[in-house]
Amino acid sequence: MFSLSAQTPRKDSGADGPFQALQIGSTLPQAAIEQISTQNNKCHKQLYILDFWTTWCGGCLASFPHLGSLQRKFKADIQIILLNAEETQESAKARLQKIAKNNPALKVPELPQVYNARLFDSLFPHLSVPHHIWLDRDFKVIAITSSENTNEKNINSYLKTHRIDLPTKFELMDFEEDQSLLYEGDGRQQNLLIGYSLLLDSIYGAPSLFKLSKKGTPSLRVVNRSLLDLFKIAYGMINNQWASNPFRSSANIELNSRPLESVESKDIPASLYRKYCYENKTVNSDNSVYTVMQQDLKRFFDINASVQVISVNGWMLEKGSAQQAIKYEKGHVFKSISLLQSYLNEAYAAIGPFDNGGQGDAAIEIVLPRKALSKEELFISLKQQGVICKPTQVKKQILQLTYKD
Repeated sequence: MFSLSAQTPRKDSGADGPFQALQIGSTLPQAAIEQISTQNNKCHKQLYILDFWTTWCGGCLASFPHLGSLQRKFKADIQIILLNAEETQESAKARLQKIAKNNPALKVPELPQVYNARLFDSLFPHLSVPHHIWLDRDFKVIAITSSENTNEKNINSYLKTHRIDLPTKFELMDFEEDQSLLYEGDGRQQNLLIGYSLLLDSIYGAPSLFKLSKKGTPSLRVVNRSLLDLFKIAYGMINNQWASNPFRSSANIELNSRPLESVESKDIPASLYRKYCYENKTVNSDNSVYTVMQQDLKRFFDINASVQVISVNGWMLEKGSAQQAIKYEKGHVFKSISLLQSYLNEAYAAIGPFDNGGQGDAAIEIVLPRKALSKEELFISLKQQGVICKPTQVKKQILQLTYKD
């Protein structure tokens, strides 16, 4: 109990009763004054502090020793009164006894107590407890504040000057507890969003897209893409470039320890190709959106995902001297080795993988036909245009997807 927040939401916040809620400067009605006077043996004090509490509020119980200490120190000048608006004395006592079994130090201070205090609840409606009301000797409200402001310094200041200016405790009384925060108050909280994750089914009629926004707080949006694509994006978008994603090619993906390309369609769960929409917003660096996405996929779906790096036989792309320019009808044009590498690893996965050997930014002028060439034809064409393919060991990333049993 003692680890809970000091500002604990009430179980119900609806004020009832015939009295209108009081504000600073208002005076307690006679019925309320009589309850306090009875509790206080009708001895007038310079300051009254009403402490709203409940047995299910850990912060309330934890504050009891502090309140008892203040009462003993300022005994002649102040009176702290405990108000429980939701429980009878019998029900509160029974619950406190249960709590005390795990917290032997729990002890309600010897302060005046009012239970089932619905009158005061209607006079001072609130959403959370502890909730403190300060009254002067004439029972005029001088502060409606949080419990942390009830301290020795502030009490001393008031007793010396009879002036006080404590922060008023603001509470959104029309807050809709049962409504999603996205829609609470007709969406009035949406401007407060600093981080979130959303997973939706596909949106009928919306385009298929992937978008990373770097304006302000980084956010990632994926619309109408398959679950498989979601995993590719989450684990392969190191440089925020889809073209350089190693998992664009199914040759770099394993499903239940088998290359995805070799798995028969009947053995691939249909859910892997089901389309979804996903969005998240983080407060950290750009790449953190992908870390968050990985964590979300792990929570949302019964699939384990990991990336393994292995060494395989492949080809090093090395810039050479162009022997001739080649033009293909409806061909692809590549201006850098990195772009050529990405294309070859996807379109010629059976021949690759290909590595750029650190020359990814090297400028080239390569044209390849849209129709796939044989291995020999490809290497000849590249060499003629100024790129040589040399056999080498290439580090290859494998995205391993394992459906949980």
